[in-house]
Amino acid sequence: MPWDSRFAYSHKYSNILNPNIDFVARFLRKSPSESHATKHCGFPLYTFSKLSAIEEIRKTVLSHVDDFVKWPKTALLLWEGCIRENYHKYPAEILALLKEKNIYRRNWGNDPAVHSFLIAGGERPQRGHKGHGWNIHHLYFGVHTHGANHPLHAVKEAKHFTQSAGLVAVHPVADALCEEDSEFARLLCEQSFNRFGYDPNGIFSSTPDEFGFVAPFKTTIVYSHDTNHA
Repeated sequence: MPWDSRFAYSHKYSNILNPNIDFVARFLRKSPSESHATKHCGFPLYTFSKLSAIEEIRKTVLSHVDDFVKWPKTALLLWEGCIRENYHKYPAEILALLKEKNIYRRNWGNDPAVHSFLIAGGERPQRGHKGHGWNIHHLYFGVHTHGANHPLHAVKEAKHFTQSAGLVAVHPVADALCEEDSEFARLLCEQSFNRFGYDPNGIFSSTPDEFGFVAPFKTTIVYSHDTNHA
């Protein structure tokens, strides 16, 4: 089987079964010859394109999306007035609700968002060989998506940080894809709009309310306070 000898000598501890795609793509010729990389080398040339590789990952994740992304069952704003900070002093009403639902607290900055997702009926699977669950990801994290001139950064916004409609539990692969693939991120935002009518950036509609919802959809507000500290 023809292969590119540069793979074997590019690193002291080379492993051609697990090549670094960025490194390999940098050295492959645009018109490979018989003595270098060819379509028979075991690594199809089109896969060395970052875009193609990401598209393949997106396609796989979307074809089994329920295995990679978990949604809340309802749209609720757990704590209006709360943004992400290093420390949160919970109001008694929310503490009582967490106790009733048997939901743990870790005193981490993202905990209120995690609690909103769980109270809204979201499933958070455990990570393999880890002592904690999948990351709870904000769909709106301050990046430009299609049609958004002023993208929402939910963790900084008191009406959105603990909005369950903008939260998903994501498998580590899907979590990375959210950050690296704008099209995947947009598709999740669109799914949130279809499920809950949540469109704070006005990408899929033109008239979201102050909480980011389009009529007839609306959110339930569990607790409202104008400051992050009681």
